[in-house]
Amino acid sequence: FRCKTQIALSGATTMQILQRLKTFFDTRQGGTHTKKKIMIISAGTNDALGNSGWGKHATGGYGKNRNLSLTAKLAIKNIDKIVLLAKTHGYEVKVMSINPIYQGKTTEKIKTKNDFNDKEKSKNYNNFIKKVNEHISSKYSTFNFKSGGEQVEMLDNIHPSTVGSGQLLSNAMS
Repeated sequence: FRCKTQIALSGATTMQILQRLKTFFDTRQGGTHTKKKIMIISAGTNDALGNSGWGKHATGGYGKNRNLSLTAKLAIKNIDKIVLLAKTHGYEVKVMSINPIYQGKTTEKIKTKNDFNDKEKSKNYNNFIKKVNEHISSKYSTFNFKSGGEQVEMLDNIHPSTVGSGQLLSNAMS
């Protein structure tokens, strides 16, 4: 949620991430390194939100209609391309599973136009992430919002807090 780098920006779809990454490597901003390089990939959540009718990528905006152009099949294809691009440039890759909508205790509620209690949208979201997560866990080294059964600290229904972000990084590196 607080991620603001040249490539990693909160709110991006898999297609937007792929395009930014291509530009990054095409302009040689990726450079050459002699040290081990690790790329942590967190992609697909915004595709799933848009497909379910939540998030800014829903047709009509937050909490409106499902954006059926954002399919699980397309997200999988884009994630595979992102991983291939990273590996082609010498990165070891860790892919984060898409998190279910978190309904537990949060440290701070972010104002949102999304109704994360909507059962139909939840069903669509969960079907989407199941397909993507099954694919990525079968092909890549993955990590998720839980480590040893413990949920990372959350800011709201989909974003980790600052502490949770550190916990996620630890999950990715273990």
